[in-house]
Amino acid sequence: MDAYPITRLMTQANVQESNISVLYVEDDASLSMVTADALKRRGYKVIHCRNGVEAIDCFLKGNVQVCLIDVLLPDIDGHTLSRVIRSNDAGVPIIFLSGKSEEADRLEGYKAGGDDFVHKPYSIEEIIYKIEVYSKRTAGNANLNNRADATTIGSIRLDAENLLLICGDHAAKITLKEADLLGFMMRHKNKLLKRNEILFAVWGKQDDKTSRSLDVFISRLRKYLQVDRYVRLESHKGVGYKLYELN
Repeated sequence: MDAYPITRLMTQANVQESNISVLYVEDDASLSMVTADALKRRGYKVIHCRNGVEAIDCFLKGNVQVCLIDVLLPDIDGHTLSRVIRSNDAGVPIIFLSGKSEEADRLEGYKAGGDDFVHKPYSIEEIIYKIEVYSKRTAGNANLNNRADATTIGSIRLDAENLLLICGDHAAKITLKEADLLGFMMRHKNKLLKRNEILFAVWGKQDDKTSRSLDVFISRLRKYLQVDRYVRLESHKGVGYKLYELN
């Protein structure tokens, strides 16, 4: 259990409208009460679960747009829960909540399928901001799908609306962050992209955390792209990456 106070609370009395359903997994009673109440005041539908088993059951019932998952839970840990969710839905945004902020902890979360990481104690405003950002990206991926040339390389096509990477009869489910990163690189294929360009375009900032995250996601994309032996995602040490097709 992670018991940390929220640094700032929402003070708005009026409930705002939202169509976003949030699966919130947290076993700390006081923290979850304050967080869930603040989210509800912003109009979100909050599905609060106190453990991983309960969360899996709620998630499988469907209609979840964003997941907020505490890493330390009383039964299964948040990373295991994330893997279960990812096995059923590769696209739903997963945001981890934890008092641990070491690089190894964050990377483990990304490898488990997480899209983002919020360190406790957190502000409600930060949580709401991230929910809005990921929800808009999920909805906005449909627009990318209409740009066929910009979302293909070799025999591989990115179906951003359905979060699929398609090559012939083969289709692989990918995460929202993977789609964001690959979509950006496809739109700039054959160009050497500097690390800071990618970080600002996909993560919105450049720091040690996002830089390490980029390395993890590049590794994931390389595995997907192996389906076409003529497609290369090349590293340029100290500079950045280049996505291109062999002639």
